[in-house]
Order: sequence, then C-alpha cells, then structure tokens
Amino acid sequence: MAPNAGTVLAVALTRDGRLSVSAHFDTLVRLWDVRAGRELRRFQGHKQMVTAVALTPDGRYLLTGSQDHTLRLWQVETGLELANASLATGVTALAVSSDGKLALAAGADHSLIVLELPL
Repeated sequence: MAPNAGTVLAVALTRDGRLSVSAHFDTLVRLWDVRAGRELRRFQGHKQMVTAVALTPDGRYLLTGSQDHTLRLWQVETGLELANASLATGVTALAVSSDGKLALAAGADHSLIVLELPL
C-alpha cells in the first residue's frame, strides 16, 4: 500500500491475497492491488470515519461500518453501493460468515448485530 495513505484503522484481504481494502482516518475505503501496491478504487458514502471493513469469502462484496451509525454493502468490481443499514450505534468491528450470507457487526454500545446480506 502507498505510504501516503495515512493511519490505517481496519483492513481486509481477499482469500487469494490479490486484493485488500483499508479504512483510514477519513470517510473513504480504499481497494488495493497487493502485489503492485497500487490503489485501484475508492468507496465513498459514509459521513464519518470508517472503522470496520469485511470482504465476503469470494471477494466480490465489501461491507463497511462507520461512526456515522451505518453499514454499507458494496460491489468490489464496480464500486457500486448495493445496500445500507442504519444502526443505533457506531460500528467497531465486522465479520462475514464463511458462506457470505451473514454479517456480524459490533457496536460502540457493546452490542452485537447479526444481519442477513442481500446477495
């Protein structure tokens, strides 16, 4: 990854190790070509700092969580936002199930939220 991207808050890597995503001290999430160390795309839509990222096992979808109390689902290849959800709290961590159908979000209020992904 480029050294000028800033402090990293969250990262995720595709299963094959080709691509990674990173969240920094801003509202953007960046997609990287790991081998080339080159930024490929930016995902923008959150209103506050993005604090959690997770990729589906097939690497086709990205889930992001923010201090703005939202989760967003993105298509990695196109950068399109496919869905979003509002929560009662900021998101501190994310995980996606091995089949890519469920996500678990940890909230700043110590809550755990299970979501079905609309894939």
